[in-house]
Amino acid sequence: MTKDVGVYLSISSPFSYLAFSQLTAIRERTGYQYNYHLVDLRQIWDLAGNPGPAQVISKFNYLGADALRWADYYGIPLNLPETFIFDNLPSARVFQTIKGREAGKEFISRLLEVYWIHGEDFSNAEVLGKVAVNTAGLTERAVAAALTNEETKVSVRAEAKSAVSHGVFGVPAFVVDDILFWGNDRLVFLERYLLS
Repeated sequence: MTKDVGVYLSISSPFSYLAFSQLTAIRERTGYQYNYHLVDLRQIWDLAGNPGPAQVISKFNYLGADALRWADYYGIPLNLPETFIFDNLPSARVFQTIKGREAGKEFISRLLEVYWIHGEDFSNAEVLGKVAVNTAGLTERAVAAALTNEETKVSVRAEAKSAVSHGVFGVPAFVVDDILFWGNDRLVFLERYLLS
């Protein structure tokens, strides 16, 4: 039986990038589908009471090294940026206007590459607009509206609240049958569950 899995990601998370790189292969092995949720990580942390890794410098430094180890293990490129960008709100707002799984998947995929491979500012309106136009068929006007209107602001907040109500406190997170799997390193348990 095909299962739908909620996939919660933020572009600023290297572990979202790492986990995303494995999702197609896992889908092929298990037959389940994804419902993507691009969330504002700061809102998730705030609502869940999670201070985030930047509050503990030794943890923050460790996570960068660990992300590089995982990228090497997966055999994918990963370039840690000189300046980390934590503003996921613009990308989450644009994502709210994208309709359909494949368009949403392509938007996320390209934004992850933009930041974690090419080091571009994924929160920049021009960068976001270019990606949204090329992957999801949005117009520049639609992108501009998403970044400024009240409707998408409310939608992003509702998305964060919904995520936290499912137990999400960070990303990447995967929810299936009301069970939470958190972290790139929990993909093995997610896949085992889906095959059970």
